[in-house]
Amino acid sequence: MTLFALLLSSSLGARAQNLESPIVGRVTEVGSGAPIPWATVTLLPPIVTGPLNFQSVKTDHDGYYRFATVREGAYSVHVSVDGFVDGDYKTSAAPYGAFLRFDSSAHFNGIDIQLQPESIIQGAVIGEDGKPIPDVTISAVRQNDAIKNHSVPISSAKSDRTGQFEIKKLPPDVYLVCASGPNGYGDPPYATHWYQERWFENVRSSDAATSIYLGEHEVRNNVRITTTAEKRYRIIVWPSSPEGTTAPDRYDLLIRNRFYASTRQADGSYVIFDIPPGHYTLVSYAWSQAEQLGKGEQSFDVVDSDVTLRFRLGVSAK
Repeated sequence: MTLFALLLSSSLGARAQNLESPIVGRVTEVGSGAPIPWATVTLLPPIVTGPLNFQSVKTDHDGYYRFATVREGAYSVHVSVDGFVDGDYKTSAAPYGAFLRFDSSAHFNGIDIQLQPESIIQGAVIGEDGKPIPDVTISAVRQNDAIKNHSVPISSAKSDRTGQFEIKKLPPDVYLVCASGPNGYGDPPYATHWYQERWFENVRSSDAATSIYLGEHEVRNNVRITTTAEKRYRIIVWPSSPEGTTAPDRYDLLIRNRFYASTRQADGSYVIFDIPPGHYTLVSYAWSQAEQLGKGEQSFDVVDSDVTLRFRLGVSAK
């Protein structure tokens, strides 16, 4: 049986069957099955181009939702509401299982999603002088993910003017909490002040950080992290195309294990902003439309000034 047939065979019951709509479903709470009213259901395309004009609806007081019309294309179904962890509809564990494809004849019934009540981490960020630090990103990372060099937070928040923060939408798990990171995550580009990456309790790496165990619907408070200001620098990159190849349309730059902002200059160089002192590896790719022409890799150190890198990319293996 095809995926489309399987989706059509599912049902919401008599009420939903009477709704003629390209997509119909219900949002309920994990475990109890209680309806979740006023949740926002959004259709997200695999690639976003142009203005952010997402299609979305609200669930009613019984947790039901319906899209009367849907623009042709492929979408994942995403649900968000205060007090619960965000959820997505999946037909399978495979990457393509997150997307439903719509055309003029497609109607999907029974696109039901269950949400888990959120857990919360609260605390404060302070400087070494004991004063609160506002506008610092605080991230919660799953403990198992933190052993990787490029951890992606599960959820994050900004400290307010009193240094207080509240990280919401966390499922029950074991977490590590990081201020100003990890790896530059959440740092605003072109900021005027930066702070060192610090983990709870006031250590510089995830390996030495203290774990936080969160149960279902639990609030953990009094998580305090002390950090200090640091200087950051620009990386100016001058990549050149591999010998014997056509001029590339563009270069893609990647600093391993680092989130960052960059821009292309009119003179052909690229500027990467706000990199703290440390040892890094830059990887660059040359592209002509969809064809990869070459790849280059170079290690460098940031000490106390901007860094300029010039290197020629090698030819990509066919």
